[in-house]
Amino acid sequence: MKIQATIIGMISAIASLAVISPSHASIQTRNAFCMYFVTGSVTPQAAMPCTVSSDVEVFDAEIVWKDGVRQSFKNYDGVPFTYRDDRGGKVYKKLGLYDPSEKFDTVSDRAYQMENGTIYIWWRR
Repeated sequence: MKIQATIIGMISAIASLAVISPSHASIQTRNAFCMYFVTGSVTPQAAMPCTVSSDVEVFDAEIVWKDGVRQSFKNYDGVPFTYRDDRGGKVYKKLGLYDPSEKFDTVSDRAYQMENGTIYIWWRR
């Protein structure tokens, strides 16, 4: 019995170390410029300033467009860069989208790909 209790205690301790609680993560909010493209379109359906908030690049994310539209993405089952939107649809975060030639003074280092379109996030360098 003592050995079983000790093993269960050790497993619980290890499991608690492996779980990162979003409430302990630091939330970062940045001003940006967002563009929403419907899948297959080369012209954005929406393009305007926005703020982007996320916690540790893995958990929840939120985009607030200048016109007041708010989009929230909740982490999906602990899988990095995989979310569910407010409707329950899958959303994937894409990284490393910037132009390495640095010809422009802005950079799109991330996008949120949804079922019907993609939001590109543009930061000022």
